[in-house]
Amino acid sequence: MCYAAPRAGRDPAADGPVSGGRRNETSVRDLLTALAGVVVLILVAALAVPPFVAWSAQRDLIDGVIARSLGVPARSEGRIAVRLLPSPRLRFDRLHLGESPTRPGLDLHFVKAEVALTPLIKGEVRFTETRIGRAELRLPVTEGEAIRVPADLAAGLSGRDLAIEDLEVRQLLVTTQVPATGRTDQFYAEAVRLASPRLTGPWRVEGTSQGVPFRLATGEPTPEGALPVKVSAGGDTRPYGEIDAKLSLAPAPS
Repeated sequence: MCYAAPRAGRDPAADGPVSGGRRNETSVRDLLTALAGVVVLILVAALAVPPFVAWSAQRDLIDGVIARSLGVPARSEGRIAVRLLPSPRLRFDRLHLGESPTRPGLDLHFVKAEVALTPLIKGEVRFTETRIGRAELRLPVTEGEAIRVPADLAAGLSGRDLAIEDLEVRQLLVTTQVPATGRTDQFYAEAVRLASPRLTGPWRVEGTSQGVPFRLATGEPTPEGALPVKVSAGGDTRPYGEIDAKLSLAPAPS
């Protein structure tokens, strides 16, 4: 994989976690889009059924709702729990999203998503607390290092009134793959935390990779498919470096 060079005077030792961190920002945006669709549609369904429902017995219904809302195959495993009061909350033991090797795919373990009730009544979705034990993301990329995303991703994100106050992924594994050649690269991070006033950005991300702390700040994607990103890594007892870059996004094959 080709990585951007650090600014002059910066120690290149921080480049490893920084480069992976840039891919991490795109991966989490896809992850949050999935969670948003799950929360809204399942909570609506919950209002239409009696209380104390055995939600695991409704797995086919819930998986179908998720798949139709996101336009990707969805399959849950293990326990499913839905709570409406005092604040809406969803729990999944495991959730698989996507199967096509030419499109992003997510494998989420131990998902808990809590939503503020008052904004939800007004048609807004504000995640007050989201916890994911482990997220494994597969990202197809072109040979020119552009990340392949659904062609309608930008329109879908901009049309949703969603905000993220506090999301934490304890373990994140991102695998990029060039489908044409099979070449893969992986990035692993821990204690990744994110916040954004809307899914299109700007995003604030921080976490740790191989013991090195990193931070990301993004703008919003441009119509040309570029996402401005500023990344810093290291500090304290570690060499410190900064990178200003632009991620390239390319539409995935239909």
